[in-house]
Amino acid sequence: MPDGFVAKARGFLLEPVETFRRSRADSFESAFVYFVILILINAVLTALVSLIGFGAAPWSMGGAPAVGPLSFIVSFFGSLIGNIVLLFVGGLIVHLFVVLAGGRMGVVQTLKAFIYGDTPVMLLGWIPIVGFLAFIYTVFLWIIGIRELHQISTLRAALAVIIPVVIAIVLLVLLVAALVLLIAGVVQEVTGMVA
Repeated sequence: MPDGFVAKARGFLLEPVETFRRSRADSFESAFVYFVILILINAVLTALVSLIGFGAAPWSMGGAPAVGPLSFIVSFFGSLIGNIVLLFVGGLIVHLFVVLAGGRMGVVQTLKAFIYGDTPVMLLGWIPIVGFLAFIYTVFLWIIGIRELHQISTLRAALAVIIPVVIAIVLLVLLVAALVLLIAGVVQEVTGMVA
């Protein structure tokens, strides 16, 4: 691991305000290297959890967890690709809200706030139940990061982060509900034809 990764991760976990302030001048490249290390750690740990069968994976059959090498490979690459896509798509969406909230330091600072703020969820998000708490702390760190890197108020930073997060959660719940209703309708139709 590059020098300073552990110290930086510890700083974002334990002293986030000071660590974000020290990171204002970091280049996007150095922040992205930090992110790549984080997502590799997360991908390996997520894939190991999938390999031993904690929780039903999306590719499982009949509700039983899919375990084995395929589970590991799909979880590993799904985690890598998913986290990179989420960084850029989520970061760009939140940046629109940051600009509306008065942030004028540029999209790179928003992406850095997300990269560094992701530290808890990347390191601990793979642990069942603890992952939810890590996500809550990550959202808190995104707010601190936006505040410090864009030099706006905590309220403005919180609105810039929380509004798109709530919208994303609502859309996800609606999508899941629609899928459940669709699957239930298909199952009902198939069982009706069989009977």
